[in-house]
Amino acid sequence: MKDEIAKWLVRNLLMRNQVRLDVPGFITEEFTDKGRKLRIRNILLPETFISDLEKKIDPSLSYKIGKQFGYSYTKLLGSPQITSTNSTVFTSFLYFMVRYMESVFASEISHSLDSQNRIFSLKMKDYIVCSKNGLGHLITEGGAAGIFSYLFDDIDVEAVQTQCQGRGDVECSLVVSSKEQLEKMGLKPLPHLEIKTDLIEKDSDYGTEYERMNMLHPLKWGKNSFKNLWDSGFFSFEHGKMEYKKERFFICEASLLYIIENELSQYDSKNQNGLSVLWDVSFEYGEHLGKLSLDMKDGCKFITDFFPALGYGDVMASKSKGKYEVIINYFPWLPLARNINFVSIRGMFSGILTTFENKKIELQKIEKEERNGYLTLILSE
Repeated sequence: MKDEIAKWLVRNLLMRNQVRLDVPGFITEEFTDKGRKLRIRNILLPETFISDLEKKIDPSLSYKIGKQFGYSYTKLLGSPQITSTNSTVFTSFLYFMVRYMESVFASEISHSLDSQNRIFSLKMKDYIVCSKNGLGHLITEGGAAGIFSYLFDDIDVEAVQTQCQGRGDVECSLVVSSKEQLEKMGLKPLPHLEIKTDLIEKDSDYGTEYERMNMLHPLKWGKNSFKNLWDSGFFSFEHGKMEYKKERFFICEASLLYIIENELSQYDSKNQNGLSVLWDVSFEYGEHLGKLSLDMKDGCKFITDFFPALGYGDVMASKSKGKYEVIINYFPWLPLARNINFVSIRGMFSGILTTFENKKIELQKIEKEERNGYLTLILSE
């Protein structure tokens, strides 16, 4: 592995088992907060899926989803806040946070911090999503706004992208600060509804039940970890880009999928239901991924082999009596699982099967089970 950024990830995180990519069905991130060890579940998401979703929904909603995710994730990690942390410790934390971002989200990132005025700036090359679609409201702006709302201990912190490769600029530039400070600088953040600071609570949602429901398990059906596919050349990982057949993926904590569906379930615009938009985008992406993978010959086998490596748990797709079914054991669990119906997963798998079978297949039914001490999803026609 020649790439220096990938080497940094291996040296600083993988070798210390802070990020595990070598366990079939699981991608995990481990950290210690106040003496307590916590393992959280990550997944790989396709860049195109987020890019296409951003094109279909209101920019303010994209931004809110990203800010909600960024805030909840940073709070979960127990990240240091500038109001209660030694400046040296806080500056060091930011450095390593940016290096991690650079290892999985971009080919190059530089940053600066004005502690007195609480202004954080980033310059990025090949950053996920925005360099592809020229938008970046969800991951780039919204995500950063949420992260620094927590780090700066100020829910009114926002982010504005001033340059974007996806819009023809040489690099992407981002400025993060309070809304008041940004407006003084002549920058106008997107208006949005307020996020919830308690949507996901660390002590309850990521407590004993979370640890029990997300324990590592040996798989019955799947065999592949991300590292297996990386080592075999099925995935490439260079210059901050994880790619399958030039289709880019990125690591994120699994609550992003939950938050997307939770927010879109409350969204209606231009006579479109938010969940219908999510289904359509997911289905179309599944068709796209299926076309890239037709050399696998069998859609069920592709789903069973591929998705455990993305951290989705143990996955089995099958056909019986002319009907398709996908069973997922050990899917990343959160209490929000009781509120959503995993539209994005059902849509994506439906699109894949439709492409392989050359006929419309829709996994519109879902059963959710938690009684075995882990989350099981049964998706069917």
